Amino acid sequence: MSVEFVELQNRVKVLEDLVQRLTQVFLAPPTTPTPKPTIATVATSNNSNHQTPPKENGAQSAANSLKILPIRELQDGMKRVNVTAKIVEKSDPREVHTANGPSDTATAIITDDSGSIKLVLWGNQISAVNTSDTVTIENGYISNYKGEIQLNIGKWGKLLVNGAVPA
Repeated sequence: MSVEFVELQNRVKVLEDLVQRLTQVFLAPPTTPTPKPTIATVATSNNSNHQTPPKENGAQSAANSLKILPIRELQDGMKRVNVTAKIVEKSDPREVHTANGPSDTATAIITDDSGSIKLVLWGNQISAVNTSDTVTIENGYISNYKGEIQLNIGKWGKLLVNGAVPA
């Protein structure tokens, strides 16, 4: 594949993401404050890389546990993924231009007993993690970028570093 074709595919993907977000913002019914939703377990999609909010479960309690998946079971298109792993490598941040303007991004390689995967970090998430930290990603999703699957935290996901939400 030519470089131009790959760049064009990436731009199309960014535009599709923008259309999805705009549709959610402008066509969604007005929202009212609701209790924090519970994290759902893994569900697969039909090759869509967009997240959906976790479904609410009437009784929310501390007994509500997450189904943590081993990295080797992660596949492109999966949504509502929960993973706990150790950061073994972290790239330097770089600035990218998104539909919402410039933003900093970086990647980290995370590993568990079953394998490793690239974790995409944005904004404040970059400084919140360091090599050898243990992270838990709740309600993440898996996408494919340049032929490699990667774990994304996304709008509805949550990053815990060494068991706590970063400041």
